Amino acid sequence: MDKKDFIEKLVSLVNIYELIFDLTITAVSLIVYRLILLPGGFIFIGIEPLSGLFLFFGAQFFTALFFTAIYRRFTEIREDSKFVEGVIKVVMFLGITGLYILMPLEIFHYIDRMPGKNSEFGFVILSLSGLLISLAVYIGTPKDDFPTVKYTIYVPMVVGVACFPVAVFHVFASSVIGGIVFLIVTAGIVVAAVMIKNGIAKRKEPLPRLVTRTGSAFMLFALPVLTAVAIAAWQELSLISTVTGFTNNKLPVRHEDVIIMMTLGGLIPIRLLAALAPPFRIINLAVAVPAMYYYFTSLLAAAEKLHAILAP
Repeated sequence: MDKKDFIEKLVSLVNIYELIFDLTITAVSLIVYRLILLPGGFIFIGIEPLSGLFLFFGAQFFTALFFTAIYRRFTEIREDSKFVEGVIKVVMFLGITGLYILMPLEIFHYIDRMPGKNSEFGFVILSLSGLLISLAVYIGTPKDDFPTVKYTIYVPMVVGVACFPVAVFHVFASSVIGGIVFLIVTAGIVVAAVMIKNGIAKRKEPLPRLVTRTGSAFMLFALPVLTAVAIAAWQELSLISTVTGFTNNKLPVRHEDVIIMMTLGGLIPIRLLAALAPPFRIINLAVAVPAMYYYFTSLLAAAEKLHAILAP
């Protein structure tokens, strides 16, 4: 069996990027929560607010991009059944909108810790996260298919655009140079994404083989790794905040609390959506269930350790 036959056989048995996603989550559980044995249970305890913001934006972008990749796998089903198409569209809309609404609620805790910043800095968060989510969906969708998915970014795009002028005002009020950089960077990202996307779509000749291979490799291998790591990092940040709040209010950390945070953090919804997307592979299910359970027990153990340390 040559290399090509082996790859074709492997693809017929397992969805590669789902497998990589689950293995990455398992690796995070093993290395971060089982082998390192962190004193406080979590690796990001005491993280600087600015670093927390970068993790937040990374989690949003890669999760939205991963959502888009999963959505494309439903193409044949959507074409065969209007009902299924409607259900999938509702799920995608709620997933992307939830990603935009729920994550910023948690990140506002980090804004409060940033020196010289106040709650009005939230406009910057809402505008940037709306931009990143919209770009992720735009970049991850073929140009001809984008009209079928653009409804998913109505909320982040509309709210993000509405908040952008206020965000610019507050950044300029804080620092003129910072405001100029903010405008240049955000405008540059949007213009570059649109130009590259349109350039590829209008290109009559096929892209160089190296470019197509690199893009395929990124979507198949790098994207699930980056998404899993980003979600895991965000999951930890949100759980640290939750456990701290529970401890301050003299409440215990329960199993269901961790499950709720895994749901709100996006891990459970995105994994369920990936599992439901065709083609179904039993091997993926056999790997996903223990991987998610192992991650859950690892998070729970870390949360209980932190709770024990913080409790008076």
